[in-house]
Amino acid sequence: MVACHLPVKGGAQHPHRSLLWLLNRSTAEIADMRMPVMSRLAFFISLLFSGLTLAAESMVTISAPADGATLDAMTENAITYEVVPGPKGDHSHLYVDGKEDAVLRKLKGSYTLPTLTAGEHNICIKVVNKGHVPIGVEKCVKVMVQ
Repeated sequence: MVACHLPVKGGAQHPHRSLLWLLNRSTAEIADMRMPVMSRLAFFISLLFSGLTLAAESMVTISAPADGATLDAMTENAITYEVVPGPKGDHSHLYVDGKEDAVLRKLKGSYTLPTLTAGEHNICIKVVNKGHVPIGVEKCVKVMVQ
């Protein structure tokens, strides 16, 4: 979380008026804060940039197949994903049943899965750094192949 202290009348910093404090306030409460116009402007600009920082956190989303889905062994199956590598990540790897199957350089897309035998399988996408070491951010789905 970004530490962001709000100035109060007289130019002092109010330690309890942080970004978290602000997020729990209504628009009327924010407008009622006794701050000079320039301080309010600077504060809202800092909020804009802190939001960009928060959005840079690592994340993996698998939109297909859904967790618990049943796949047909006779058809070509694909995984649809989106990755935000964040500041510590570089790209992602695809794992099937704990074994690396592919290096995914695209941050958003689809990848054709290898032929899967009948039974339950665990498919994971892990964010890795430039040295191909997982950074701890991953998303997995379990599928049943028939």
